Amino acid sequence: MNNRNSILKIVLPTLYIVGWLVMYSYPRRAFHVGGDNGFEGWILYFSMFLVLPFLLYQSLKINGINIKALKGLAYGSVFLAYPFSLLIDSEEQEDFEIYKKETIGTVSEAWMRKQNKGDSIWSVQVNYEVEGETYRTSTKDDVDRTLNIGDTVTVSYSSKTPEMSKVKELLDYYKE
Repeated sequence: MNNRNSILKIVLPTLYIVGWLVMYSYPRRAFHVGGDNGFEGWILYFSMFLVLPFLLYQSLKINGINIKALKGLAYGSVFLAYPFSLLIDSEEQEDFEIYKKETIGTVSEAWMRKQNKGDSIWSVQVNYEVEGETYRTSTKDDVDRTLNIGDTVTVSYSSKTPEMSKVKELLDYYKE
């Protein structure tokens, strides 16, 4: 049993660190809606919010950390997802500007979406094609309700990660 604990004291923290490295190096397209990878993105988020904190918890536990500190650190590690998201977003925005291209897309869905405050906002999704493959934007808010199903729009996308996209006609609203 002691030999097993010695191995786990090394393996569990290593798995935790390797888990974050895998998340960071994973193809960015998995984090985006457009394309056929919706399930893959959920696995990544599940890993970030459940698997990695569990590995940290077990790593700290086997290394004899105080139980109160152990829980706090493990629960607190969930908040690592926020700076991780900021890092990924920052890198993606740089890539987007470097690899930005445009194509024509068609509004495939348009609907009133309830927001957290109870307000409703007109939202759209656009299908667009890149090198023979069809992609779909994430939900885009159209506060002025200018777009409807079937409308043609200009989509800016990253040639490196075509799932990253912006609808040019709506840029004033969600400009960063």
